[in-house]
Amino acid sequence: MKLQTLLIPKCNWIFCFAYILISNSFANEYNLDFLKESLRKNHLQLESSSLQIKSLKLQAKSEGRLKNPMVKLGVFPKEVATKNGNMKYKFGVSQVLPPKSQLFFKKQIVLGLVSIEELKKEKLLQGLLLKLEKTYFLYNFLFEKKLVLEENLHLINSWIKLWETHYSTHDFQYQRLIQLQIDAREIKDKIRSVHQKIPVVLEELKELAWLDLDSIKLSKSLKKVSKIDLILGLDSNIDLLIIDANQKKKKSQIKFENSFFKPKYVVSSEWTMIDANGLGQNQGDDAWMISLGMELVLDKNKIKNRVSSKKVQFKSLQTKRSFKQRSLKVKWNTISYQVNDARAQYQLIKDDLIPRTKEALESIQTNYMTQNKGIDFFSLLNHLRKLLKLSLNMKIQYKNYFQAYAEQKSILGIIGEN
Repeated sequence: MKLQTLLIPKCNWIFCFAYILISNSFANEYNLDFLKESLRKNHLQLESSSLQIKSLKLQAKSEGRLKNPMVKLGVFPKEVATKNGNMKYKFGVSQVLPPKSQLFFKKQIVLGLVSIEELKKEKLLQGLLLKLEKTYFLYNFLFEKKLVLEENLHLINSWIKLWETHYSTHDFQYQRLIQLQIDAREIKDKIRSVHQKIPVVLEELKELAWLDLDSIKLSKSLKKVSKIDLILGLDSNIDLLIIDANQKKKKSQIKFENSFFKPKYVVSSEWTMIDANGLGQNQGDDAWMISLGMELVLDKNKIKNRVSSKKVQFKSLQTKRSFKQRSLKVKWNTISYQVNDARAQYQLIKDDLIPRTKEALESIQTNYMTQNKGIDFFSLLNHLRKLLKLSLNMKIQYKNYFQAYAEQKSILGIIGEN
């Protein structure tokens, strides 16, 4: 009876603590939306990308315009005599006039670069948000894992003390005591590993969100694991959008190269000062000349080769797009399986396995409290450890579900949406 009186309050306390741990599967979380917003505003990689886009936009403003006219000023070292007088100075202005389409498509090429850089910035943002979400759920999982391990260790240590105190004189119990001590040491090492990993993951969050996490408030609402039937649609996939933007730019490059089949024109005007009465006298009638020049497009093969090169590059992009579409579909099927599998395992553990394990524990505890001599204390311990193991696995599936779900949103191009 003395042993029974000693064990009952300990067992009741253990049951209560274990049930509290299971029922509160996830405590308050960091506010993920706050982290996302901080990343958008503060991350230096995004700022660097924005400056690159700004530079290209400024460059685009300078394209599509005629080059500056050329001005010439000439002096005759020795005056040239004409019937109207001697030629002394000559002044000329000329302007190159390329085909209008050449100017237009040159500007379109730079604007295409702007579109590509904007999409690359969006891809960078989506990649950072994906990493942030996955790191966020890993960070919270580590805390939950640490709690489960610590509670498991507490239970085992309690039973170690019981075995040492009440069964030290029985040799047949010694093997169980050794096993408990081994389990305790293994769990301590796991706690050490998790404890050391938490600050490492925290630093990753700090780098991604670009702020001090000590200032973040905890969210009172919990994300629920539910069946979400996302349909594969690649219209907003960022990788395909970048390829499409490259194809559009490549079309402009093809048209730009084709424009060189058209000749350039040069319009010029020259004024010549003529001195009719010699040095120091009034000038005579000055001479004006207006001319129009045209470029001779002789080496057309050179232009054809440049056009062909751009067409091959365009075809390469088409092939790349087809391959990317196929690989995205395969990746989608893989990630969809991971989402559904994690959700199914989570719900199985939560709705079936944990309730059944609790029922078994209640039955063992009832036998113990009714002084059933056939009760096995080690069976009670195994069921408690099984309950804690299921709790940890449920948290693992919770993490896996939302990490895979973030991957799905990344493929669809909606990772930044809540």
